Amino acid sequence: MSYFKKALITEITISLIIIIALLWSVLFFRSKISGSTAQIIDDRIKLIERSESLKTFNLLQSQYNSKGRSYLNVLHNFIPSEDKLIHLGNELRLLAGDLDLESGWIGFDNIEPATPTDLGSASFSFRVKGNEMKNLFEFIQSLEYPLAVDSFRISRAGPQLEIFPLRGRTAFRPSQ
Repeated sequence: MSYFKKALITEITISLIIIIALLWSVLFFRSKISGSTAQIIDDRIKLIERSESLKTFNLLQSQYNSKGRSYLNVLHNFIPSEDKLIHLGNELRLLAGDLDLESGWIGFDNIEPATPTDLGSASFSFRVKGNEMKNLFEFIQSLEYPLAVDSFRISRAGPQLEIFPLRGRTAFRPSQ
C-alpha cells in the first residue's frame, strides 16, 4: 500500500473518531440539558407554590393581627376560666332568685380538663322549684352559652313545680 493510501485511511479514521466523539458529546450534553431543564421546571413550580403558600400565610397572619386577635380576646373574656367555675352555682342561684324560684346546687360531675389548645367541659346538676311554669321556663331560657342544658324533668309536688334534675354542661378555659 502506498504512503498516500495509508495517510488517507489514517486521516479518515481520525476524522471518523472525531465525528463519533462529537456526536456522542452532543447526545450526552443534550440528555443532560433536557434533564436539567425538567429539574428547573419542577423547581420553579415548587418555588411558585411555596411563594403562594407564604403569601397566603402572610395574609392569614395579617387578618389574625387585625381581626382575629380581638375576636379571640372576646371569647377569652366570655368563656370562664376553670377556677371561676366555683361561682357557677351562686350565679344560677341568683338567677333563680331573680325569678322568685327556690334553687339548689347539686354539683359537678364528668369534668374534662382544659388544655392550652382545647376548652374543657364540666357537667352539672341543679334543682329549681317555683309556683309558676312561666318562671321555670324563663329560668331555662336565660341559661345561655357557655351553658348548655342537656336534660330536665318537671314534676308537681303539691302547689309547687319542680325541675329536678336539670342537667347541663359548661365550657371553660384553662386557669392561667
